[in-house]
Amino acid sequence: MSYVALAVYEWFQLRFGGGRDLLKFVRKIFINDGFVKALPWITLAIGLILFFASYFVDQEISPRLKDALKSLGQVIVTSGVVSAILNSFKYMGIFRDVVHEVIFSIDHLKTRNDLSELWKRITFAICEEKFPDLSDLLHKNVIGNYLPAKKNFYYTDYLREVTISFHDKERDIVSLYEEVDLKLHPADNVTEVKYTYQCFIDSRTPPELACVDIHSLWIDDIEPNYEMKTRNYVDEFGGQGTIQSYEISLSGKDVYRIRRSSTRRLCISKDPVNEYSSEEFIHGCTAKFRSTDSGILPIFQSVGTEDFDDKAMAPNGTWQVHREFGGLMFPRQGYLLFIQRQI
Repeated sequence: MSYVALAVYEWFQLRFGGGRDLLKFVRKIFINDGFVKALPWITLAIGLILFFASYFVDQEISPRLKDALKSLGQVIVTSGVVSAILNSFKYMGIFRDVVHEVIFSIDHLKTRNDLSELWKRITFAICEEKFPDLSDLLHKNVIGNYLPAKKNFYYTDYLREVTISFHDKERDIVSLYEEVDLKLHPADNVTEVKYTYQCFIDSRTPPELACVDIHSLWIDDIEPNYEMKTRNYVDEFGGQGTIQSYEISLSGKDVYRIRRSSTRRLCISKDPVNEYSSEEFIHGCTAKFRSTDSGILPIFQSVGTEDFDDKAMAPNGTWQVHREFGGLMFPRQGYLLFIQRQI
């Protein structure tokens, strides 16, 4: 027994470097839930000690003590093994939860190059019971239009103010003077983004009026160089419409303030509806419309969004239509302006 004790003492000396480190080890076991975690292994050690101690008892002098130590050691060892196994199962569950948390963490997901495929599987899993036939279409639509996977900038604080007046009352032609003020936020200040503008004028507008006059365009108080391009298209009425557009490249800043003023004309007896939408995400949008002539009434209708807050009845309000939307507007959502001729 003295040799065994000496060997154990020497092992602790080498393992813990003396009594002070051993005390730290023992203290660590008994603080918090350390003892609970170590209990199966302590039980197993005690059982082994009792079991092997039975071999040092003389069978002829103390047969009952020898059998008791051996049996007790076997029972304790068995219970310690079972307890250790059960305890390991518990920590396997904890380990599984930790691994699951790591795998689905944002940092880990950013390193994956199959997020689109992963999203497709999630879409299929969600739709499997209700609309399995729509899964593929839903996936393409959400990825293509409602997630910013293909976007590298968005708008905030989008303000549009439109003043309507008669250009030619006899021909029901009105003039729309528009001022736009917005902020453009790139995904970063390195990647080049394309700020674009497009205005569709269908064949119902007289050809001599089928144009947009840009009076001013400012980006961070600087007038950029740009070219207004014009091209034709076949509209839904079978006629030849006009598209006017420009594209400006931006890079090097975290945010840009864009202001634009313009005028366009249309015949409200043939084309009383104007659609305003964006191909980009818009966070926070305000739309204001008013008429300077009593024979014109602007009517507002949101498209694809929650209801805009109506601010037209606010004290000292000067706009017949004043709507504000503080949420997120998705691409191709927006609003309609109906211009009604009052007799």
